[in-house]
Amino acid sequence: VALSGAVFGAANTLGFGISAATGSHLHLDLIGTGAFVVNAAVSIARCKQGSPQKTLPLRTLVTAACVGAWGTRLASFLFYRVLQTKHDARLDEMLSTTGGAAQFWFLSFLWGWLVALPQSLLTGAPRAAVPPLGIVGKAWVGVFAAGFVIEGMADVQKLAYKNGLKDGSLGPDAPLWCGTGVWEYSQHPNYAGNLMMWGSVFMISAPALMRGPDASVGGKSMPMRALSLVRGNRAVLAAAVGPIFLWTLLSGQATGALTDAAESAEARYGSDPAWQNYRETTPPISRAYQRTHGPSSSGRHGAATQR
Repeated sequence: VALSGAVFGAANTLGFGISAATGSHLHLDLIGTGAFVVNAAVSIARCKQGSPQKTLPLRTLVTAACVGAWGTRLASFLFYRVLQTKHDARLDEMLSTTGGAAQFWFLSFLWGWLVALPQSLLTGAPRAAVPPLGIVGKAWVGVFAAGFVIEGMADVQKLAYKNGLKDGSLGPDAPLWCGTGVWEYSQHPNYAGNLMMWGSVFMISAPALMRGPDASVGGKSMPMRALSLVRGNRAVLAAAVGPIFLWTLLSGQATGALTDAAESAEARYGSDPAWQNYRETTPPISRAYQRTHGPSSSGRHGAATQR
C-alpha cells in the first residue's frame, strides 16, 4: 500500500507540475489513468523481487494484468480524445489557477490510490495465502472482461456520435446527446463497465486477503469477538474501500449529486420531449441501480455527463 501511494503520489505530482507550468490539458488522463498501469507493473516487479520463487500466483498475475489492460486502454483512448479537443471544458475553471490544479491532482491521487487498493493489497499478500484462481475466480475474470468491453464500446460509440454531430453525417434531426448503442440501455454505460471491472478486481483479490479471527484479541464477549474478526480481516476490509469509494464517486456523478452537470444537461436539452423520454426511461447506470435507488434516480438528476 505504501509503494502504491508512492507511485500514485509521484505520478500526480508530475501531473501537477506540468499543469502549473503549462496550463495544458493534454496530459491529465494520460498520467492520472496511466499511473494504474505503472502501479500494477511496479507492484509485480516488487513482488517478484521479494519472492524466492520465480513464478507468482496466477491470481496475482491475472489481477495485475486486468488492471494494466484497463489502464492502458482508457489512458490511450482519453489521450487520443483530448488530442482532438485540446482541452476539457469541464475543467477549465479548476485548472485556471495553481490552487485549482493542486486540488485536481490531489483528488486524482486519492482516486488512484484508493481504487487500486484491492490489486495493491493482493500483490503484497504472502504467497502462501493466495489460493488458486479456481472456477469462481475465472468467472470474475469473465465479468471483468464484460465490463472492459462495455466501457470500451461506450467510449468509442459516444466519440463517434459526437464526431457525427460535428460533421453533419447524423443528419439535422439527430439528438444532441448520445442515446444509441450501449447508451440506449444506460445513461452512463462507461460507469457501469468501470464498476463491473473494479468490483471484479476486488472479488478476485478478496480470497487472498481474508483471514480468521485475530488470536491476539482476548475475551469471549460479542464485542471482543467482533473486534477479533475485524482485526483479522483488516486487509480485505481495506480493499473494500476501493469499490465503495468508486461506487460513491460514479453514482454521485451520474445523478448530479457531486457535480452540476445534471442541471447543465437539463438546461440544454430539458425542453426536448425526446430528452425527457430518455431521461425518464433510461437508468443512470444500470437497471440494478434503478431498482435500488427508485425511479426518481432516473429523473431530472440523470445523464449528468451527457454533452
